[in-house]
Amino acid sequence: IFGHARNSRFRHSLVREVDHARSVVVLEGGVEVAFDHLVVATGATAAYFGIPGASQYAMPLYSLADARRLRNRLLIALEEADVRAEHEAVALNFVVVGGGPTGVETAGALSELIRIAIRRDGLRLKASDVRILLVDLAPRLLTAFPESASAYAARELGDMGVEIQFGRSVIEVEERHIRFADGERLACAAVIARDDLAPLSLLSVLFWAIVGGLIGLRYVDITRYEGQTSKGEPATLRDWKRYSVGLATVSAAIWALALIV
Repeated sequence: IFGHARNSRFRHSLVREVDHARSVVVLEGGVEVAFDHLVVATGATAAYFGIPGASQYAMPLYSLADARRLRNRLLIALEEADVRAEHEAVALNFVVVGGGPTGVETAGALSELIRIAIRRDGLRLKASDVRILLVDLAPRLLTAFPESASAYAARELGDMGVEIQFGRSVIEVEERHIRFADGERLACAAVIARDDLAPLSLLSVLFWAIVGGLIGLRYVDITRYEGQTSKGEPATLRDWKRYSVGLATVSAAIWALALIV
């Protein structure tokens, strides 16, 4: 992405300290990088809310590695279903849990990728043999956005063949099935994790404390330093769920899902 950008450089290292007085970031080995403005982007991970099997079997989508795993699972499932299609009718289900930005973008990207794979690889499957189901407990998509955006997203996904179901609660995820609160147990090739975000780890919280120069029991706030902001999720940890939608991270993952085939 940045390989041809003349005003960008990449440095892979471990941050040891942020010296606000001198406006430098201290890397491992004592190397210092001066800054005028500091942007901290630690990212986020999926929150599974204690749903049995979710952390083991559901597939999150917050990194390029996640996107590659999902792409591989999808392509393998299509190839296996194509073999079965010689002898039996095939119904292949992919379930996306969560109707926020991640879920909406993922469902649309899955639909596009499935059509591309079927056409490119000459599979006997039809797009109608593959069901993409987007489920959410909420009454509409993109609840953090205006209702007009929700309606637009629903129309676009519907035109792409994505089936949307509201008011559905997931109570268990198995290796090849998903179970809903209404008693339905649905066979599926993959369950893509919901949109809810959580700060990366305790280490991330400690990192924020170092960067912010303080450790609070309720939250860590780095916004008090002039010229320093945060991107991604936990800008202020007490408000991370209210304000974060993870569009930058999600867009990178969806880009990989759609293009690395």
